[in-house]
Amino acid sequence: MVGGGTHVDVGKGSLQVSTNGKGVGTCARHQCSNAASGNSRYCSLDCMDLGEQDHHVQRFSVMGVVSLKSAEMGSGIHGIVGKGSLQVGACRTVVVPCAPHQCFNVASGSSSGCIFECGDLAEVVPCARRQCSNAASGTSRYCSLDCVDLAVGGALAQGCAPVCSSFAEAACVQGYPSGNVATCVGDGCSNAGDGSSQYCSISCMEAPSVVAAPVLKVAEHARGATNWGSLEKAILKNGCTQVRDLQCLHMALNKFGEDLFFTTLLPFICDEAASYAHLFSDPIFVIDERASGPSRTVEWSQRQCLSILCNAFLCAWPGRTSDNCNSVEQPDLPSINFDEMMHSQGNAGAQVAKCEMFLHYVAKQHQRVQNGDLLARPVTFVRSQRKAPNWQASQAPLCPITVRPLHESIDAAKDLLRVDFANESVGGASIAYGCVQEEIMFACHPELNCARLIFPRMRENEAFILCGAEQFAEPAGYAFSLTCAGPYEDKSPVVNGRLRSFVTAIDAMDYRGHYAQGTNGQYSRSFVDRELQKAFAGFAVPKTLDAPSTLGTGNWGAGAFLGDASLKALVQWAAASEAGLVDIHYFPFDNEVLHRDLQRISEGLIAKGTTVRALCAWLLNGSMQPGVPVLKQVNDAFQLGLEELGA
Repeated sequence: MVGGGTHVDVGKGSLQVSTNGKGVGTCARHQCSNAASGNSRYCSLDCMDLGEQDHHVQRFSVMGVVSLKSAEMGSGIHGIVGKGSLQVGACRTVVVPCAPHQCFNVASGSSSGCIFECGDLAEVVPCARRQCSNAASGTSRYCSLDCVDLAVGGALAQGCAPVCSSFAEAACVQGYPSGNVATCVGDGCSNAGDGSSQYCSISCMEAPSVVAAPVLKVAEHARGATNWGSLEKAILKNGCTQVRDLQCLHMALNKFGEDLFFTTLLPFICDEAASYAHLFSDPIFVIDERASGPSRTVEWSQRQCLSILCNAFLCAWPGRTSDNCNSVEQPDLPSINFDEMMHSQGNAGAQVAKCEMFLHYVAKQHQRVQNGDLLARPVTFVRSQRKAPNWQASQAPLCPITVRPLHESIDAAKDLLRVDFANESVGGASIAYGCVQEEIMFACHPELNCARLIFPRMRENEAFILCGAEQFAEPAGYAFSLTCAGPYEDKSPVVNGRLRSFVTAIDAMDYRGHYAQGTNGQYSRSFVDRELQKAFAGFAVPKTLDAPSTLGTGNWGAGAFLGDASLKALVQWAAASEAGLVDIHYFPFDNEVLHRDLQRISEGLIAKGTTVRALCAWLLNGSMQPGVPVLKQVNDAFQLGLEELGA
């Protein structure tokens, strides 16, 4: 019972609620308590009235939860909620800005949201930390009072949990509360204090999955291995794997040098794997498409990445049994343990090469640690999500294209925003049998594989932006001829403590028998639109990352996925131009048609003042003819008058 000047302490930033019929209110400073901003502006109920009406409060039960309801609705006018407040739902509660003496708790402390002759109680109020639900400010300090959801007409307020006791003391980690309330996007969101509307009701999504910590006993058993046989036994017996041998690792060690490995590198690997608990004091969350805001980004030090990868080498990640590059227990997540790369089945030559590349990585990091390097430099992993623009309303000009020499590698252009021709599962078969562009990139830059730990398959409006990953090994050959040419010294500049390395991973449509239309389907409006959206998601990199404004790309989706390289080049050109990139460096690799003709086509269209709108109108109008060279069709459609365009 709140009365006689008694103040009820319900936690930082709380509203006071009484059962004496007075409702919710504020008062003079000498009676105030629990101000969210610390300025003592929020008070207990009995200090003032809410206007002329007398509001009698009664208790009732909703879904087994005690709730409060006003017995008299009053006239009621919906008003504007001040910044930091939660919008009241389908009721006649009046929450409007008003005079300071009538203000109630505002998350921002601005006193701009008040109760003014309120007929109902506001649906959601703050309370003690361990009972937190919806956080308007991102602090997860907003809850129902005494585990009571304040509802009107029996409906739970957005952002409230039906069982407050399920919330932990530390409710928010990486933007995700640890209880039943989580961040998301879409219609289920309530009003967020920062204007982002990313704090949602419990029906919106479940709490994110937590990555299980690695099994440390694998490192303990492997530490004592002095030869190949004892190491294989330690991993296969104690690790999280279903393979029967690690023969590709054995062959890689024969090339690399077993003495150095067993005397120096294996103890180092085990030490770094065992340091996981020290390096990761907070849990690691899986970041899927429902995450929002800062929770879509993870930044780890090189030392943390090393611990993740050493545990992957030992196959110590539980609940992630490898099966054709995905996890048996969680099929939407990529594999993370290295067993499929190290065993005898698959593509042995490439797998041996990638095992060697990893050993060069470990050797380099061991040397640095011995020299006192703390490996503190950050590596950043972003799950980027973008809405597709209105292509046919765009006024953006097409940016210039520079076509690079045949057989030049994108990875040689480290000063560019480099495109990873990705699988929807990041890294593809990088830690298995894969041996094309993405897998080679990830093998040479092992830290990129840490993204596999946390990122489920990307969706059509998403890309993975990977920043700061260093190259440690030099590849030779391609596909089935891939070999390791030795260690690599990455000369990329370090600016403000960060390596200037930027990779954007985008997955193209795969036409290998998945669609009844076969490869001809890629020229249809729906498939072109999908590829435009995907490329835009990868090229519209958040400004905060300070990525290069020049794109380095090539024959995206035109190898194993059977896409038309010329069509994909035009799609990427339109998306990059719309994203505001300054120019494109196109690496045709072995495509002689693009090497010869793309530069001329781009210069011809730019000379005519062609915009993104005009190019996309042609790409999306469904008039492309399968079997006719796309660049020739562009030449004809835009009347460029170019001659001798190749097939």
